[in-house]
Amino acid sequence: MTRTQAIVKTVSLIFILLPTSLHALDWGPSGLLNPNEERPFMRVEADPTDPAIVWALTSHVPYPNPDFTVKPARGIFRSTDRGVTWEQKNDTLLTPDIPVYDIAIDPNNSEVIYLGTNTLGIMKSTDGGSSWEPANNGISYQGFQFPDLRWGVVAIEINPSDPQIVYAGIFQTYAVELDQGAGEHPGLYKTTDGGATWIERNVGLPERSDPFDVFDLVSHTSAIWSIRILDQNSDVVLLGLADLEANANLVGDKTARSAGRVFYSLNGGEDGWIEASEGFAVIEEDRDEPFVLARLSASFINLAKNCGSNLVFTATHTGAKSIAIIYPQLDTDTVTKCPGIYRKRRIAPWEPINNGLPVAVDAENDSSINTNHVTVSPVNPDIMIVGVFDADSGDPQSDASNVYLSVNGGDHWNGTWAGGLSVSPAQFTEASPFYVDINADQTAAYASVRWDFDPVFFYIGGTVDDGIYRLPPLPPGP
Repeated sequence: MTRTQAIVKTVSLIFILLPTSLHALDWGPSGLLNPNEERPFMRVEADPTDPAIVWALTSHVPYPNPDFTVKPARGIFRSTDRGVTWEQKNDTLLTPDIPVYDIAIDPNNSEVIYLGTNTLGIMKSTDGGSSWEPANNGISYQGFQFPDLRWGVVAIEINPSDPQIVYAGIFQTYAVELDQGAGEHPGLYKTTDGGATWIERNVGLPERSDPFDVFDLVSHTSAIWSIRILDQNSDVVLLGLADLEANANLVGDKTARSAGRVFYSLNGGEDGWIEASEGFAVIEEDRDEPFVLARLSASFINLAKNCGSNLVFTATHTGAKSIAIIYPQLDTDTVTKCPGIYRKRRIAPWEPINNGLPVAVDAENDSSINTNHVTVSPVNPDIMIVGVFDADSGDPQSDASNVYLSVNGGDHWNGTWAGGLSVSPAQFTEASPFYVDINADQTAAYASVRWDFDPVFFYIGGTVDDGIYRLPPLPPGP
């Protein structure tokens, strides 16, 4: 490379990394859309070290009713060219109908991958996803083991300093019956030998089961929903929880309450977990409708990856509240109640950072800031993107549901950056980005997008333009 070429390449990279350059970019469809109207796209995850590799997972939002029929998940997909082309990565064990909730990629070897799935548990590949094997030895709860239809591994994370250490959070994602309350689950497990054996690490975490009893008719349980390990110190592990309360009181207190909850450990969970949840909002279900049998409040904390030297943590608080009505027939009425994005600076409480984000107020949204997942650039911790879904309050001309950008660590969010998500190629409106990510050298960004959002979200077929969207191809980094 000549000196002139080196200067040009350096200047190009600097331009890519400048926040101002992000404002001019428009999103467009990748090579992975939904031609059969059957792919419920969930998480999109960029490889932590290879900027050309990105994964797309299909799944269903965990649904508690065992009688509800949903379409199959349709598998997992991998791109090695920044989303231009995709290859399905399923085999005879990991069939396409198995929902995949999370993925962890070895930062030292992109061929080693762990998946968190429903029914099958943890699946591991050592050949880039060409083949998969179960890795559940040691995971059990009350005598039950994977495969088990009730459970899903909803969070999985690899220690960046020692990839033999992996954490997995297991939650009851299916078939939660009314008499069980908010469900039960195996909890958190850790391996130190690359998934050969797993050890339970639940000391200090909330109880994993709280069934209804005749005295209070309240069930409150919390489960692991997201896991993050500090790159700066891999002994520090953070857990974002799903917190649920089912309240079947027919007299007296009629309120179900859930809250954002985060726990941490300074030694990889070996001596237990400490709660650090101060500042998160409480979600209450207290609608006093007639003929109400039960109430449910749910909070989900999705922790963002941390980068940079300053210990600043970011998370989204996604929530909902629901009532079960028994007249004229048993039915449920669910309202989204999301407090939005939160930030924590070292030991300070969590604080909301929603300046510039839309608030949805309609029959299906109660003053809700509908963010599900926020990602921090691995190159610049001041740059973040977040997908906002179902925020248009029934206005087909609104562009409130979109991808939002912050260039100052979340102090303000800019929605005008999301060009290209106003109208889909098939002329659908209401883009609802659900998961977003930025690749390793910040030369591409990705979003799993649902057009014409429906309250049941991933339980119906969707539209032909649902799928993975990305920024146009950008010059690679050095």
